[in-house]
Amino acid sequence: MSRNSNRFQGAPPPGGPQPPNFAPPVHQQQSPFPFSFVVPTEIVELPSKGKFYGPSNSLQGKSQIEIKHLTAKEEDILINESYIAAGIVFDKLLESIVVDKTINPSDLLSGDRNALLIKARSLGYGSEYALNLMCPKCSSVEDFVFNIDLVSTKENNFDDLTFDVTFDENHGIFRFEVEKSDLTIGIRLLSSAEENNIASFVEKQESLGLESNQTVNFLRQAIVEANGVTEKAIINQLVDVLPATDARRIRAVYKRAMPDVSTEQTVVCPKCKAGSDLEVPFTMGFFWSIK
Repeated sequence: MSRNSNRFQGAPPPGGPQPPNFAPPVHQQQSPFPFSFVVPTEIVELPSKGKFYGPSNSLQGKSQIEIKHLTAKEEDILINESYIAAGIVFDKLLESIVVDKTINPSDLLSGDRNALLIKARSLGYGSEYALNLMCPKCSSVEDFVFNIDLVSTKENNFDDLTFDVTFDENHGIFRFEVEKSDLTIGIRLLSSAEENNIASFVEKQESLGLESNQTVNFLRQAIVEANGVTEKAIINQLVDVLPATDARRIRAVYKRAMPDVSTEQTVVCPKCKAGSDLEVPFTMGFFWSIK
């Protein structure tokens, strides 16, 4: 056997055992600028507090989400024309800034999604949001300035209803009775992606000259049980014959059940100096109003 064979058998080198050859630790380079190379993050409280997601959803029980501050990478996302044309620019933005990559932004309820986008906009471009609007008092079109940090949480409120609504937190289902059909209906809250898909489907059907009913499509997605029956095909048949008064009650419960953020605030008209309570319009221009 050659003298080199010991080398292939893991024999210690001459001079006795040597310590393991660990690679030296990699130290992050100190920034020469007056800020760190580490992108800062912020914790955002969710309006839903994680209560209204089903058991199979990774967001169930999450009351807050950590997001990164916007960087040049996110600026590229916001100006990506193909994302804008496809209507997915906000989803791509959230995919980039949400720290926990197990969270799918498409699964977010619209209220939670709004809370994250408002915070991201404030962290990236500041809290001032100027919009050219018509003054409700003098009808003059002026630049109104909002402070988007002045947001509050809208929680579900059924106090004004004349019937009871119960919530099954384990399954994310709201149950109540509809009077005309004499049924106990169970509904779930739709994700922002599901709401957008319904609107896109109706718009596409109308563009093709085909009949499409937004209320029917919404009810088919939102209703998950009726008198304990959960078969989707049977529920779809029920929706087709559901009385209008019952459909209206379901939409009323859904609207009150959906948690959201309120951006309503008093803003002053630059011309007449009158104050008006206005809600910040949440449109595609939300991130593009920077001058």
